[in-house]
Amino acid sequence: MNKILKIGLGLLFLSLPFASTLADIKLEYGVNLIDFNGDGIPDVVVKSKRPLSDSTSVDMVTVYIKDSDQKVYIVPSIYANALSLYNNKIKGTDITISDFKFIEKKDLVVLLSAEKVGNNLQKPTPIRFSSHSISENKKNDEIQFKWQFNTYCVTELSYLSVEDAYSDNCINKIINE
Repeated sequence: MNKILKIGLGLLFLSLPFASTLADIKLEYGVNLIDFNGDGIPDVVVKSKRPLSDSTSVDMVTVYIKDSDQKVYIVPSIYANALSLYNNKIKGTDITISDFKFIEKKDLVVLLSAEKVGNNLQKPTPIRFSSHSISENKKNDEIQFKWQFNTYCVTELSYLSVEDAYSDNCINKIINE
């Protein structure tokens, strides 16, 4: 067996545990059903497109949790003063400076956010990946859900667009913690 084949097989076997425990959740535009907190009750995720005034648009995602009390609660965005998650591009370019994905990890769905780090976002920069999961807070008789920050990592390599960094090893580190 030649060296290249041995290395390839070794890499394949090393990636199997990672591949079997994680799944990138692809959202369709409209209503999606995902169990974020592992309670067996499907939660509602609405993906939409919002046109902006400069002839571009952003994808927006709003998450609603259906709790065991059969009530539906909105989960505010990780972004300040926003109810929806959204991607962000530099005006007039294809450079994405922030983005997000939902990743299924065992019995839990986590939010993986990505954002460019640095002063000149039109040039390649490191990318900061952050992991969040939904947490439930009870105050008196009121229930609130929010995205709870878990952990983060910053890529050693620099990327022009956040989308280019999703294959970086930094993601393995953040998801496997």
